[in-house]
Amino acid sequence: MRVNLRLIVGLGIMFGSAATADRVYLTNDRYLDGLIESESRDHITLRVEGGATRITRRRIKEIRYSPPVHAEQIEKEWKRKYFLKEAYVPPRLIDLAERLRALQAQRHQVIRAQRSLEGAAQREEQLRMEFHGINADLAEAGQKLREMDATRDVHAYNTSVTEMNELRNAAALKVDALRALPSLKQGWADLIAHYADALESLRRDAASQHGGGGETGDERVFLNRAMSELALLSGEFETHTASLLSHRAGHAVEVHINQTTTGHFIVDTGAAIVTMSEAFAKRAGLEWDAAQTMELVLANGESAQGIRIMLDHVAVGGVSARGVPAVILANAPDEDVDGLLGMSFLGRFQFSMEPGHGRLTFRDFVAGE
Repeated sequence: MRVNLRLIVGLGIMFGSAATADRVYLTNDRYLDGLIESESRDHITLRVEGGATRITRRRIKEIRYSPPVHAEQIEKEWKRKYFLKEAYVPPRLIDLAERLRALQAQRHQVIRAQRSLEGAAQREEQLRMEFHGINADLAEAGQKLREMDATRDVHAYNTSVTEMNELRNAAALKVDALRALPSLKQGWADLIAHYADALESLRRDAASQHGGGGETGDERVFLNRAMSELALLSGEFETHTASLLSHRAGHAVEVHINQTTTGHFIVDTGAAIVTMSEAFAKRAGLEWDAAQTMELVLANGESAQGIRIMLDHVAVGGVSARGVPAVILANAPDEDVDGLLGMSFLGRFQFSMEPGHGRLTFRDFVAGE
């Protein structure tokens, strides 16, 4: 492994007040601290934090060796700190170490997936606005083409036809991107869920080995560190609950819109998007553009027109999301409720409904540094 010498040359490495490392003085009046792994006539190999470096003899002015007890202390600290390095993994725990390394790599993918999920709503809204703009241009270009006489100015007519075709192609690309988003969002959500399952499975397996007895000292050190690391990873998942309110239309929860207005919404996992009544939207002080009207198919199979909006902030039972797509409908889905809590919000989280216990449980991934 290559080591960035600029980080360690001339600075030394801190191993604690008691232990001193081997120190290699260089001909340029700098030095390196570490543990000498091997020596030959031409060079030495010095282990440092994070790897090892080879130093030729002609660069070395002097070597001061640390007492063996200090080297043992430093080695012990490295074994604790870099417990997943192959050299420090006890043979019986190689499989567990490989799973933990894979989990750490998967975590970085999960962080990216979480960010992608958070940005998907804004991306969807942007695509819809762009599609709406292209459609307006398409209608204008179509009207212009209908008013033209192809026989009088062939070049102008052909130019307009080309413009129409380019607009149609642009609109088709936006539609394709919009159609791809649901599967992308589901893939990101599945990645987070699989990571959570793998983390819990590894935590259980590590705990069973840790408590099984008969461990060697090295195995105990490794398992202690593994359990600490798994606890940190598990701590990045936060669990929150919201009370489910029984209603003839299903189960409702309190939903806080834009941190100003609270309403009762039916939890509907079959609804792709959050919906609300026009009366609630007015109460929440929302503004909308009638040009953003869209067709919806309701749960009962009926078609309805709604106005698409973007909610700045939606919160339920301790979890919240920004940039949540929603649709304003003329009426609420039933009496005493203000709308439906659909997947444009629910899909941001792992969640489960427990009607028997009267709660909706969310598991939110909040990555640390």
